[in-house]
Amino acid sequence: MKNQIAIVGRTNVGKSLLFNKLTKQKKALVIDFHGVTKDINCGYLVNQQKQSIELFDTSGFTELTDRNDEFYKRTIKCIDECNLILYVMSIKNLFNSLDKQIINNLRKKNKKIILIVNKIDLMKKHDTIYDAFQYGIENIFEISAKDNKGIIELKKYLINHVSGTDITHEYFKKVSIIGKPNSGKSTLINTLINTKKMITSDHPGTTVDCIDHNFTYRNKRFLLVDTAGLARKAKNRSKLHSYSMLNTLNTIKLSDISVFLLDASLRISKQDKIILEYLKTFNKPHIIVLNKIDLLNKSQIYQFKKYVEYFINISSNAPCIYLSASMRQNISQLKKEVYTLASKLDQRFKSSLLTKILNDAVDSHPLPMSNNKKIKLKFAQQTKSDQLTITIHGNRVSKIPKTYDKYLCSYFADKLSIRGIPIKIVYSKQENPFI
Repeated sequence: MKNQIAIVGRTNVGKSLLFNKLTKQKKALVIDFHGVTKDINCGYLVNQQKQSIELFDTSGFTELTDRNDEFYKRTIKCIDECNLILYVMSIKNLFNSLDKQIINNLRKKNKKIILIVNKIDLMKKHDTIYDAFQYGIENIFEISAKDNKGIIELKKYLINHVSGTDITHEYFKKVSIIGKPNSGKSTLINTLINTKKMITSDHPGTTVDCIDHNFTYRNKRFLLVDTAGLARKAKNRSKLHSYSMLNTLNTIKLSDISVFLLDASLRISKQDKIILEYLKTFNKPHIIVLNKIDLLNKSQIYQFKKYVEYFINISSNAPCIYLSASMRQNISQLKKEVYTLASKLDQRFKSSLLTKILNDAVDSHPLPMSNNKKIKLKFAQQTKSDQLTITIHGNRVSKIPKTYDKYLCSYFADKLSIRGIPIKIVYSKQENPFI
């Protein structure tokens, strides 16, 4: 049997939670809300031989599902490409006409079906799984994905009956695509990976989950994550959108680089500035991308460049790329910039170079006096950290004003030819260990 499994069923029966349990990740958004999963989420179940079995979390079916709906078509395509179907049902509603219809359609596709009776933690004395046998499916598993009941037995069965393949899960850097709703994030993902995996729509909020994809550039494998749009605060925001935004913010924290997408057909909004503040708060390396330039003429692009200049200057002088994801314009430039920025993240700088830059910075702009006493900065060195951190040693460092701290960050970034990578400066009274 092939190494691809689709998790299928009606909405809100626990498909995404089961997906997370089997893949040992919290990739799929789990919330007690109908229709949360829209795009297809992909993960892996790893067997004893360290081989991978591919699992797909699909969007749920309802009585009102439109067969012309893009989400429905995507789910059917995923089912067609898989040989094994995990059909998930809730113990609270085991037999209904919709499940019967879906299972009959799956049988016509000549698919191997395993019936998963979920939420057995909610069983009461009068509840029984007898109705599940009416579907005529041989393999039935009773589980509670929430309480991990039956998960080990299900995993063992899948590992023993589905062959795995050697798939590398290692990647060079993790890149999150962020921005307001409807700024073109999913379209950009589709263009970068050269396929239409993500569903795109003019309707804001189409993407609610964070979906992983891969693309390779210069023999380096990048993990791309399409995120839900970060919408402005609203009193009537739904629970789903609140969870979705938290999921997006967590993805930004865990990514190595963020590609911040702006809609060039609109002026920079307050929400765009808030998103930039998130990046600065998380100290996240980033690239600014102005999308949809195909909607502007040369004069409008020139005006927009002047308008966005200040925005770029307050964002660690991040690289700024003008492109059209839908027209594939300047996509190669973005790939090159992502590669360049990623390559610099692990760069190490000698203490002698950093100290020389520090001395030049102080000579160009001397430190202010503190209570008629001089503040002396003696030497600088790079600290081992996930972020670019420079430790500066000296005396009376607690008296250094914040404005001078910003000046040093900017000076180091310029002399080290670093764009889009925030520099964190830490001051220490410690004596020079090299003397």
